[in-house]
Amino acid sequence: MTTIPIKKLLWMIGTLTLIESKALSAPISLRFGPPGVGTGGTNPVGIPPSLADIEIGYVSANKWETNISAIPGLFIGKRIDFKGPYMSLGGGLAISANGVGPGPYSAFGYDFGSGSFRFNAEYKQAIGLTSKGTINPYALRIGIAWY
Repeated sequence: MTTIPIKKLLWMIGTLTLIESKALSAPISLRFGPPGVGTGGTNPVGIPPSLADIEIGYVSANKWETNISAIPGLFIGKRIDFKGPYMSLGGGLAISANGVGPGPYSAFGYDFGSGSFRFNAEYKQAIGLTSKGTINPYALRIGIAWY
């Protein structure tokens, strides 16, 4: 078994964080916040947060994003970045207390900070078509993005 000296390992990790690469430039986000589930407004975030309060997002190097959360749902869209502020448009599966259905979404957010970890705040609104009509779940979340 081969071992790598600690100094060499730290040098390798440091070098990887300085490389400007499309593979390393895609963020993974973990956001927490209250969703609007369609029952009269949002609730405060639970301590510990419930599944409805959590969202995981991934943005590819070519600015396609995937977001997974219990509410407002599962979405894939295109992100337009303005070096901090951004907006996203796309579609997916909207989920609320009143049903589940396909539809579009839009999101407005802001990434702030520098380095490998940045803070993120985002408002997302979706519209879904169900057999009973339309649903419009939304969420306002803050969290951290790892680049």
